[in-house]
Amino acid sequence: MDNFRKIINLKKWQSLSDKSSKSFRRINQFESEKRIKKIVKRGLLILLIIYLGYLFFFSRYFAITNINIAVENSDFNITEFNNYLKEILNKKLLLIIPRNNYFLFSKKYIENELKKNYIVEELSLEKKFPKTLNIYFKERIANLLYQTNEKIYLIDLNGNINSQVGERIILNEKRIPKITDESNSDVILNQNVITPSLISLIIDLYQKFNDYLPNLTIKSFKITSPNPTFVKVVTVQGPEIHLNDRLSLEEQLTKLKRSLESEMIDLTKIQYINLRIKDQVIYK
Repeated sequence: MDNFRKIINLKKWQSLSDKSSKSFRRINQFESEKRIKKIVKRGLLILLIIYLGYLFFFSRYFAITNINIAVENSDFNITEFNNYLKEILNKKLLLIIPRNNYFLFSKKYIENELKKNYIVEELSLEKKFPKTLNIYFKERIANLLYQTNEKIYLIDLNGNINSQVGERIILNEKRIPKITDESNSDVILNQNVITPSLISLIIDLYQKFNDYLPNLTIKSFKITSPNPTFVKVVTVQGPEIHLNDRLSLEEQLTKLKRSLESEMIDLTKIQYINLRIKDQVIYK
């Protein structure tokens, strides 16, 4: 009898054990399925984030490619300006993200880049979803540019430093006189670097030089240091011409013209011509 009871109890235990084992397997299976679903959902979420990241930041759909430019000056080179804008927008942010992206577009960045290469008086930037940029640009009319210590500044008619600018893309086309300080002196804003009378001489030279000397072309101007007493005209043909503001421009250019016409000077064999002494032409 006792043995029979033991057998029954053993069967009950086995039955309970089987039920527990099945229940445990079902729980494990449920947990495994739950983990797999979580991994799949997480993977899909990551793929969705990657796709949206690509769509919003790298796809051409949100890349600014339509640029509309309005300018004040009718002879302004819009094609050159447009090409430069595209060059700026094609640069990368953090080495990989294009700066022409609609959502990451930075007005401040564009303004700063333009100011490096143009003399900006007025600038307005407006983006239109999803890929259009409208620009209104007005360039300040420059009197002269002043280069020293590898920096370029705008100077006014009084010879004062107004603002720093970059190397102009269309400088040669615009034909703005540029003065280079050979001493590479450091300057500050509002500093006077050249007298108004020498400024006037340089502007007159730029306008009237070829009336006296049609066979020579001005390339640029040089001074030895800030507040100079004379100016050097650098010519395309080679020799420098030194002038001052104590003698009239007409007097200095006329005596040079006469010397050239009388073949007293061979331009191919000299380094400079000094016109600063009355009634004399000195050359080396």
